[in-house]
Amino acid sequence: MSLPTDLDLTVPQDWRPAPMPGANLPLDLVRLASPRDRFTIHGRFPGGFERLVPGGYVAAEEFLVLEGELELADVVYRRGDLTVIPAAYPRAGMRSSEGCRVLAWFGGLPEFLPADRLPPSEGAVVSVAIDAAGDATGWNPTTNNIVYALARNGSTIYAGGAFTLVGALTRNRIAAIDATSGLATAWDPNANATVHALATNGEAVYAGGDFTFIGGQTRNRVASLDPGGLATFTWDPNANSSVYALDLLGNRLDVGGAFNSIAGQGRVGIATIKVPTTVDVPGSGPARTFALGLSCAPNPLRGQGHLRFDLARAASVTLRVYDAAGRRVATLLDRAPRAGGPHAVAIDGTGIAPGIYFVRIEADGRGGTRKVVVVP
Repeated sequence: MSLPTDLDLTVPQDWRPAPMPGANLPLDLVRLASPRDRFTIHGRFPGGFERLVPGGYVAAEEFLVLEGELELADVVYRRGDLTVIPAAYPRAGMRSSEGCRVLAWFGGLPEFLPADRLPPSEGAVVSVAIDAAGDATGWNPTTNNIVYALARNGSTIYAGGAFTLVGALTRNRIAAIDATSGLATAWDPNANATVHALATNGEAVYAGGDFTFIGGQTRNRVASLDPGGLATFTWDPNANSSVYALDLLGNRLDVGGAFNSIAGQGRVGIATIKVPTTVDVPGSGPARTFALGLSCAPNPLRGQGHLRFDLARAASVTLRVYDAAGRRVATLLDRAPRAGGPHAVAIDGTGIAPGIYFVRIEADGRGGTRKVVVVP
């Protein structure tokens, strides 16, 4: 019997059950005619399908989700997502809780091998959205590795994953992307390991993953990031293992992962953490100020400058300077009593190596962080 050369979804399909190596359930297939060096199928995954055996196909694969959701290596692909997977790319697992249909193309016979038998793979997984007409939209940020999480706030789309580039710009594992242009913004928290989950309430971006340093601060696997890309000073749940899922509602953040301790409490795999109702949010305009009105002039700093802040009432103030690795390089004030009102503290950049630094202030139960660039 000859194979069909195209797919007409308006007519009944000639489904044939087919086992999948390492899966708990078979899937239904309709094989389509294709060139000798390719293999094309219309596939239907049943609800509850799982293949958790790590491995991959020797041939490269492209698949388009036609209906439902398919989870692959902790990334959920939905209707209209077209994904390209390099040859021999290892996968951590596949699931479809409600069932789905896909159209898949393989660059050869779909031979699946366990992860320890796969040859080396080059390249990264790339996924694009297909519009209602079946075409990829013009929005094309381009990352050099997997994107695991997306969260949107207005015209900004936050992305987290294993990438180190967005377009031509270095963005280590987390980035903000303009929803219109597809270009990375200046927001750059610079995580030192993979970001698996994101959530935002418009004031802060919450990130979960494998990282231990993000936003200029030590933050173990979960962090709150302000609109300047800096870790919120006073919020540090400190999970003892990876965070894979976040769900934010009001001041409640639900966290899921591999941890058994978070926020100083014994919690296995899932926990709820309160988040601040207000965070260290910069104001609008080019001369942005942070919580307590912390600012630096000039910035970039060459030689002498001043840090300025405002106190609503008398308080003890701590003011410290940290380098980009989170190491403290100077303490300018240490619980020093100050009256309410505006204040200025001298900062000397002549004895500091050129680079990016973070000034942290704590006073009256509040905190904030300001990025300062020291130039020669």
